Amino acid sequence: MSTLRDLGRKAWADAPTRLRSLMGSWVGALAGASFYGSLVATVNWDAGPEQALRSAMGHALISAVLTVVGTGSMRAVHSRHAPASHRTLMTFLAGMLLTYILLISVHLLLNTQRIFLSLVPGIVPNILFCATYSRLLTHDSLRTRPDQCLAQSHLAAFQECTP
Repeated sequence: MSTLRDLGRKAWADAPTRLRSLMGSWVGALAGASFYGSLVATVNWDAGPEQALRSAMGHALISAVLTVVGTGSMRAVHSRHAPASHRTLMTFLAGMLLTYILLISVHLLLNTQRIFLSLVPGIVPNILFCATYSRLLTHDSLRTRPDQCLAQSHLAAFQECTP
């Protein structure tokens, strides 16, 4: 019979997987889209309300789509056969590259007046998102493939896998 403590441990152990799932879902995408859309509207408001709202809607839309598509592409990059530390780094870099190629392209198409200022507030959150999502993918893969843990046990980031 499971005790309350055992249930708590299981819930805590599954938290990274649930967080990763939320980050790549439409719920997470819509939360990010509303946040970034608001920032872009504020930064571009002096270019006129119509231009500011058009840029904000374009950025919000691409942010939502990019969250779902980007996390899918990050999962695809992460599934390559390589050491876990390399997969984490490559997944992070792929996520960042895809994000900024698409965002800059959309803002150029929308004739956004202040592209740089539109993107600056999102740099740190994007770095944190891509780093966290990459790490959560690695965490989940190491939990499901313990053979990867032995090869990576010398790295501090993967210490939780070692017996």
